[in-house]
Amino acid sequence: MSSPGGQDGPVSGFGESAHASGPGKEAKARRLGQVFTPDPVADLMASLCIDDPDAEVFDPCIGEGALLLAAGRRLAALGNAEWHRQVWGLEVDPEALAVGRRRVAEAAGVEPEAIRVTRGDFLDLPPPSLGMPEGRLLDLELGGPAGESALCDVALMNPPYTRQERLALETKARGGALSRRAGLHAHFWMHLARFVRPGGWLGAITPSTWLSAEYGRELRAFLLKHFRIHFVIGFERDVFPDATVEACVTILEKRAGCTDAGAPPPVRFLSLSAGAEWLAAASEAAGRECDGEGPGYRLRVVPQAELVAEEGWNRWFLHPSTARAVRAIRSASAGRVPLEAAARIRRGLTTGNNRVFFLDAAQAARQGIEERYLRRVVRSPREIIGLDTESVAQPGLVLFPPGPDEGGSRAAEYLREQGVVTSAYLPTTPPEPAPLLFGYAVRARKAFFRNSAGLLASDNFFEVIPRRPEETSVLFALLNSVVAALHLEAHGRGQGRGLLKIQRYELAGLQLPDPARMDPVARRELEALGEELRQHPEEEGIRAALDYLVARLLGLDAVELRRAERELASARRVKSLSRGAVVKGREVEWTASPARPGQAERDAFHPAGEAIWGSGALRGAR
Repeated sequence: MSSPGGQDGPVSGFGESAHASGPGKEAKARRLGQVFTPDPVADLMASLCIDDPDAEVFDPCIGEGALLLAAGRRLAALGNAEWHRQVWGLEVDPEALAVGRRRVAEAAGVEPEAIRVTRGDFLDLPPPSLGMPEGRLLDLELGGPAGESALCDVALMNPPYTRQERLALETKARGGALSRRAGLHAHFWMHLARFVRPGGWLGAITPSTWLSAEYGRELRAFLLKHFRIHFVIGFERDVFPDATVEACVTILEKRAGCTDAGAPPPVRFLSLSAGAEWLAAASEAAGRECDGEGPGYRLRVVPQAELVAEEGWNRWFLHPSTARAVRAIRSASAGRVPLEAAARIRRGLTTGNNRVFFLDAAQAARQGIEERYLRRVVRSPREIIGLDTESVAQPGLVLFPPGPDEGGSRAAEYLREQGVVTSAYLPTTPPEPAPLLFGYAVRARKAFFRNSAGLLASDNFFEVIPRRPEETSVLFALLNSVVAALHLEAHGRGQGRGLLKIQRYELAGLQLPDPARMDPVARRELEALGEELRQHPEEEGIRAALDYLVARLLGLDAVELRRAERELASARRVKSLSRGAVVKGREVEWTASPARPGQAERDAFHPAGEAIWGSGALRGAR
C-alpha cells in the first residue's frame, strides 16, 4: 500500500527497485502504514475486477503505482492502447506520488503530466452520495469535463496498515457504525464504496483480521448489505515479506441499491498456494460451483446468504474436515462451559514506560529503591522454560509508584530523576499473582503456565484466575490440551510471519469441560496428567493421554482434533519461512514479475500482450 496505499516486496521496475530502502524511508513507512503491493497480487486484483477496456479505474492511495500499473496491463490486454486515460488516483506521500507518477508515465509512454494522479488524503475527499449516480467529478485537476460523473467503474486499493490507536478521533467519528478498534483500512473501505458506481467493482488487499475480529462485525455487515461478494482470497505465504501482517484479497461487486433483489453469486473462499500461477488458479476456481482443490489452490464455495456478520468468516478457509473438528467442540453435547465462566481473565501489567518501571535486581540495588515498592515479574514467555514460572532464572522487578505522601522515599527520588512522577497504568496497590499465565502472542507453543513462583506478569500475558481456586490444577490440564490448542488456532488472528495473536474475548470463549460438573475420577486423572505434563512438558505420551481424556469428556474424537490442530499450526508456521525456503522438498516462495527496463515494460502494455495477461479468462466469475 502506500501512505494510503502500497506495496512491499518485489515489484516490476525499470532495472531497479521502485522503492529504495533506508532507515529514513522505513521509519516513514511505519508512520504512514505503508506496505507496498507485490506485482502478482496487483495483477490478480486487476484481472478479477476489470473486464471492460473502457473502465475508469481509481486507486485512493496509489503508493508507487503498483495497482495502477496492474490496471494498465489489464486494460491493455483488453485492447485499450491509451489505458493511461482510464486510470487515476490519490496519494498523501509526495515522494511515493512522484515515483508512482513516473512509473505509470514510463509504462504508458507518455509525459508524467498526462497521468491523472494528485496529492491528497482520500479520507478528506468529500464523496458523492452512496449509490447515487449524480455525484460530480471532484476537483482533482484531472482534466475531466465539468459535470462528468465522479463514480468509477473499478476501485483498487491497498490502504494503510495503521493501528487503530494511531487514528485521529475525527477519523474514527467519520467511520459511523465502525468499532473504535477498527483499523484505517476499514474506514477506507466504507469511504471508497461511495465512489464506485452501482454495478462497479472493488478489489482490496487488507489485513485479514476483519474476517474474524470482533471489530470486523460492522464491516462484514456493511459488505453484505452493499455488495455481492465474489472472492475472498487467502495466501499460503505472507504476501508482504517485510511486514508483520497477514493479508487477504476481497473482490466485490456493488449492488444497484439496498433493494437489489437479485440473488448474489456464491462467495468463493480461495486459498492460493505459494509458487502457484495465481491467475490460472483463480480462473479455474471461478468456474467451479462447489468445494474442491486444483493446481495451487483450495476452494470453498459458500452462498452469500449463509454469511452472517456476527460470525467470523475465516472459518471458511478451513479444510472441511478441520472445520468439522472446530464445530464439534462448540456443539459437544457433554457438559462444557466457556473459560470465562470458570476463570477471570485479566491483562498483565502495563507501565506506560517500561524503561523506568521495569528493573533488574542490580539496578534496583544500585538505586537503593525500597523493597516495599518492588515486586518480582516475568516479562516474556521466553523467560519460562517448560510450563512453570519456577524455571525463570532471574525474574525482573516492577516498581509500583509511591503515593503522594511518600515523596521522600528513594523510589520517588528515582522517578523524579527519570523525569517521571507516576504511572497512569500501574495500580496503586500491587495485585495478587495469578495462578495461571498465557502468552497471547503465539509462534511455536500455545502454552498455559503454572505460576508456582508467584510472579506478577507483564502485559505480554493474560492472567487466568480460577473462580474456584481448587480447580487450578484441573484448568491447567484442560488449557494445555488439544481442545484449547485447536480453539486458539481456529479463532486467533494471524499477524503475518507465522504469528498468532489471541484477544481476551477469544480466550474467554474457549469451550472446556465444566470442572464443577466433572466426575471425581476424571478430575483426579486430569490433575495427575497435568502434574506429569508440568514436570515433563516434552513428553508426547503425556500430551496424547491428556488429549484423549479431554476429548472423551466432551464426546469427541481426539484423533480428528489432533489432526486438525496440526494442520492449522503447520499452515501458520509456513508463513514464517523466509523467501526461498523449502518445505517438504518443494519451493514455497512466490516470484514477482521480472523487472522490465524501458521499452520492454512498455511492450507489456501493448494489446499484443493479450497472450501474456489474458483478455477475459476470468469473466466466468461474474
